Amino acid sequence: MFYEIRGNQEIPIPLDSIKLPDGGWYSDDPKNTDELKLKIDSVYRMVWDKFLGKDEPVVFKTPGIKSGLGKGNLGYSFPRIVDIPTKAGRRRVAWCDTIEEEGGKKKYLPVRFQIGTSQKTMILGTEDIELILAMFLINQDLNTPQNLSGRTFLEDKEAEAEKFEIEESKGAIIHYWLFTKGIGFCSDEPRVNNLCLAWGIPNPQKLTLARKKQLLSEKIKESEKKNELNYNLAAFNEACKKMADGDDIRDIEILSAIQQCMDKKIIAYNDAPDFRWIMLDVSGKMLKTICKVQPPQSPQARTILKNYLINHPDEADEIIDLLGNPDEKAENVVKLYRPLPEVVTKEWLKDDLMGDMNGWVDAKNLFKYFGGNPSLAKKETLIPFLIQKMVDEGKRPPFVIREPKK
Repeated sequence: MFYEIRGNQEIPIPLDSIKLPDGGWYSDDPKNTDELKLKIDSVYRMVWDKFLGKDEPVVFKTPGIKSGLGKGNLGYSFPRIVDIPTKAGRRRVAWCDTIEEEGGKKKYLPVRFQIGTSQKTMILGTEDIELILAMFLINQDLNTPQNLSGRTFLEDKEAEAEKFEIEESKGAIIHYWLFTKGIGFCSDEPRVNNLCLAWGIPNPQKLTLARKKQLLSEKIKESEKKNELNYNLAAFNEACKKMADGDDIRDIEILSAIQQCMDKKIIAYNDAPDFRWIMLDVSGKMLKTICKVQPPQSPQARTILKNYLINHPDEADEIIDLLGNPDEKAENVVKLYRPLPEVVTKEWLKDDLMGDMNGWVDAKNLFKYFGGNPSLAKKETLIPFLIQKMVDEGKRPPFVIREPKK
């Protein structure tokens, strides 16, 4: 039985005073304000509502206990007397079978409750209600959200079912977009490819569609576990909705371009001690710093670069241009803001072409067409290169005119 210890007094706390005979509970009556009884009432009601009232047993498991003989953890014990905090101060409670007098002092027996090999799995029912309450109120080794180091676990099938439902609903979202035939992107390889790149999967174009979807699904689940908000299930669902609805997917396109540039070794992220994104030349040497990353934000380096490029569209266009336009390559043409003259001269290249920003972009595109890396383009190297190709060698690329930037 439970007893409250007050000085030399032991005040029994009979459970029929907590669960009232008429089926009500102690806390149902606003006149009942005893904090200790309210705490016991709260645990009692939870146990009744979740388990005993549904004819479900209360199961406690201590998996660390080693059954049988030999070395290992054979269990633990906890005292049957505990101080329970209340707003009015601590209240001392004993859960024991007998109280004896010895030398003028009272002994509450047994002194401790043993969790041994025979208690490795305890399946308790209504007749064990005192032990059940003691496990919740007194056992300091019960594992709870507030005590994650506890050695004994409550088997909560209802909570497990709720967790299972949440996990299944998460899986349903991935299944809807990637694996349901006739819906989402089940057979849409270009979009799956784009999503793989955006989620940091290298060289997805070398994989089968089934393998792409598998890796993408695993990547999303991994991000969900790590609580990576930019790549978790919610982020994936939002990205798919935008793609399906034809909304702005600039962020997805930039993430995709980042991964493609990494695959082609055009850009790279230098971790400690540099913490920065860099652009590389064909030999793998650094050309320039794209942006820096604060050391604590290094795990989010891809997101940092994406946000930087969204806020610096010219640099984003430069990185995307480095990948080349597949359609443009197929036609083997150069997009220019102004047409090439019938005869290209040194003077035109030095003076007219480089007269404004659009001319500078044209010069870099011509440089790229003839095999140069536009990230290496500087006036002192670019103009002599173009003079050699277009004046000395007389090469003239086909071109189309594009709209100037506003």
